[in-house]
Amino acid sequence: MKYLFFLFLFTLNVNIFSQNNYSDCDKAYPICKRDIYYFKKINGHGGQKELLFSNCNNLTLVETNSIWLKFKIKSDGILTFLITPFDETNDIDFILYKVDDINHYCKYKSDIRCMASGINMGSHEEESRCLGVTGLDTRSLDKIELNGCKFSDDNFLKFLDAKKNEMYVLFINNYDSNNGFSILFDGTTEFKQLSDCKEDKNKLSMQILNVFPVPSHDIINLSILNRNQNQSVDIKILNLEGKNVNSIKKEIPHGKHILSFDVSNIPSGNYFIKIENKNIQLINKFIKE
Repeated sequence: MKYLFFLFLFTLNVNIFSQNNYSDCDKAYPICKRDIYYFKKINGHGGQKELLFSNCNNLTLVETNSIWLKFKIKSDGILTFLITPFDETNDIDFILYKVDDINHYCKYKSDIRCMASGINMGSHEEESRCLGVTGLDTRSLDKIELNGCKFSDDNFLKFLDAKKNEMYVLFINNYDSNNGFSILFDGTTEFKQLSDCKEDKNKLSMQILNVFPVPSHDIINLSILNRNQNQSVDIKILNLEGKNVNSIKKEIPHGKHILSFDVSNIPSGNYFIKIENKNIQLINKFIKE
């Protein structure tokens, strides 16, 4: 069985977008730094509904509620990303394309990662590993997961070994609803500043600044920044299949705070920690030894 392993080595800023203007490839949103990006809603398929025939084992995807992203590599390195739908039961698929002609990045591109795994005819346990959080990680070996939820599918694909000056476009589609998602770009590579890079004008009202120690043994600490007045949040510890291991409600005052949690009673492994209320949804990773 494959296990997920994400490198959360950097303090990440947050970009948030209240509406979707990026549903067509030629209007792709520019990714210019390792960061967390939030898209609240996905408003359909844009001006052109594309049939996304893929070279990945003759896979065909249909664009329903989509967003396109683009980025150019500044330095050689590993690239991972973590897509977290706001509704954990939603089926998120994606195709990562390498651009063959930077001047015509929508027309000349080759698909190199194809994620179509999702709901299958079977028990909830069989489906859960192929719904919700998805992306590229450093422990997965497969470059394709086909329709349904089969065999060793875990809803993750192999990381990208990116090279300087390569350009990519990423198609992301929610097949269940127009609910949005967050996407965290991480790894060791850097992104180039594109001519249409967006200014970081908007911030979430709350942000996870750090998770430590790495790995943890009995206690996990969260460094939290709350930009608003007191906020009530649900804090959940999830396993790799997205199942709730532990949860508490917490009132977070304004300012920076360290929250500590006893994790001595959970098995060793990789976990997500999620903070949410009606206005925010934050997620990060920790390792319990």
